[in-house]
Amino acid sequence: MDLDWCSNDDTSGILFNDSVITNIKDSTFKNKPSENKLVELTLEGFLNMNIEVSTAQDLLYVFNYLTFISNKIRNIIRNRCSLNLSKIKVVKELSNEKIIYSELIQYLNKIYDSTNNIKKYFNSKYKKEFIFENIKNTGKLFKTSSYKFCTFKDSCKIHKNKNKVCDKNHFVFDMILLDLSNLIESIEIISENDNNNFFHLIDDYVLLYNITNNTVEKYSSYNEKDINENLVFIDKNTVYKCFDVISYVFNRMYEEAYLFLNYNIFSELINMN
Repeated sequence: MDLDWCSNDDTSGILFNDSVITNIKDSTFKNKPSENKLVELTLEGFLNMNIEVSTAQDLLYVFNYLTFISNKIRNIIRNRCSLNLSKIKVVKELSNEKIIYSELIQYLNKIYDSTNNIKKYFNSKYKKEFIFENIKNTGKLFKTSSYKFCTFKDSCKIHKNKNKVCDKNHFVFDMILLDLSNLIESIEIISENDNNNFFHLIDDYVLLYNITNNTVEKYSSYNEKDINENLVFIDKNTVYKCFDVISYVFNRMYEEAYLFLNYNIFSELINMN
């Protein structure tokens, strides 16, 4: 992974603290209740969010919700072993793992659809064709793209001059969509015959995915040295990395977009027309 986790950018230290993205001023966005109120972002509210965008404020609102929800789901997944999910309002009542699984897929699909809808407002200087592989046959489950974000952010010359280029990442929607698609498909593959498999994985079990016959075996422990070329070793850290990366990328992109959208500053990379 080529992630700039340890960059000199001081803000990178709060990217995974979901408590820093909790409320937004209602007066900033259209189609919200009354002015000067704080609008609480919630998991349930995200599922009902209107993803259609007609103004910069609409775009910022959707983008902010994507950042919030990716942080929240990441924390839920990482803390599942020590928290009762029903106490952190994934839904009002969760009675079994199957319901939790369906809710997780629902949230991830909504994140994908919302991201795919707003990507058209952001320009990319690098048009790369991203190939959606059949990961069921290749065994590339829970894989993520490689990111290296520009530390200049809004000060980067690429925002001011359409003829300039930057070899670092800014608004990488195609990449994050690829990672989201891979994550959703990976979860569905390991859960095909047992919806509990994903959560057994989070509960410290190890899963082995057999590429040859597309089967999944669960173990309380397993030595990675015994893995052959037809088996894919999956543990909770493999899954954590996916949610970490997705949360990180949304935070970085939102942080950069916010300055232009909120203060109406022109950028060659943002197009509201």
